[in-house]
Amino acid sequence: MVQEVIYPVVNEQTLKDLVKEFKHTDPAYREKIHTIIRTSYGSHYRRMVPEILSILDFRSNNEVHRPVIDALELIIRYANTGLHYFPVTEQYG
Repeated sequence: MVQEVIYPVVNEQTLKDLVKEFKHTDPAYREKIHTIIRTSYGSHYRRMVPEILSILDFRSNNEVHRPVIDALELIIRYANTGLHYFPVTEQYG
């Protein structure tokens, strides 16, 4: 299946080279990428999350997913308060 779908776009040797490069990438490079991603989240994407959550409607009748739905409701409830942390006394749900 991989040969039919992936190889017409990227050949096998390129994929092997990417895996080899990833395995040999030093921790400093990974740390730099991690820092860049965190900075992007902190300065841009973090502001977009409340906007996205205000548009979407999350539902589930499965009790296994209830904690996730409750957590999303908590995030939405505090999205525009300017707080960086939820109050210690806050219970979601």
